[in-house]
Amino acid sequence: MSWPASLSKRSVWIAFTCLSALGFYAVQSVSPVAAFWLAIFFFILGVPHGAVERLPHQRRVMMPTLAYTALYIVFGILVYSSWLISPVGTLVVFLTLSAIHFGLSEPHTLSLGAWVTLGSFLNYPVETLEIFSFLTRSDLSVALAVETGRYFSIICALIVLGETAIRLLRRQSVDLFRVIALLTIFIFLPPVTAVALYFFCFHSLCEMRKTLEGLSRHQGYLDLKSISKLYAPASIPALIGAGIIIWAVQAGYVPIYLAAGLGVAFIIPHMLPVEKLLELDRA
Repeated sequence: MSWPASLSKRSVWIAFTCLSALGFYAVQSVSPVAAFWLAIFFFILGVPHGAVERLPHQRRVMMPTLAYTALYIVFGILVYSSWLISPVGTLVVFLTLSAIHFGLSEPHTLSLGAWVTLGSFLNYPVETLEIFSFLTRSDLSVALAVETGRYFSIICALIVLGETAIRLLRRQSVDLFRVIALLTIFIFLPPVTAVALYFFCFHSLCEMRKTLEGLSRHQGYLDLKSISKLYAPASIPALIGAGIIIWAVQAGYVPIYLAAGLGVAFIIPHMLPVEKLLELDRA
């Protein structure tokens, strides 16, 4: 059985996700520092899922073109400029777009996008705000913000449960494992590890599966060469860049504040409909 074929098997994905979650929990209990670096590793593994250009009008994907790459870089520069001017405001935009982006990628439960963005506030409100404060170089750890974040997370959880119940009553499709797993992960795991687990196991792998299925339909077959040709041109520079930034931060050459801005500037264009702008231009 080939890797893409095995990846499409739901049982394999569930087993891998459960083992990853248990592994994170065990490592977190022994060494939070090791859990942090494991989370960074999962984030890096998930980067290639966005290294493609989608063609909505043709319902297929392709290697990023020069026009797409140029537009992506322009958006990234604008986002980074925004971060330098107002990191907190840019962070709010980033979290809002993340909730929408993740929600739209969910197969049945749209509200899960908001939960995976704000769910950590339920059990880890102080830690979550400390992370935001650290990344933006701002003082956000105040009692009002902590309670507000917790209330928002409770509302998100209730909406997820309500949406799931309504779909079940209407006998509509719903992925109960996905709902229960994501609620559990963001309640029991710290923010960084919870988001990393979701990003790779629930978002990146599933998006890559859909991409490879679309590629297989378009060309009639799927092999390692075609997968590498699709992902490698953008994935390799992105992974090298991520590695350099992590090294520079660890070595003290780049402040975490500036590195966080670069990360946000790299991610936000991925969540914007850049392809649709190019589609209009082509039309």
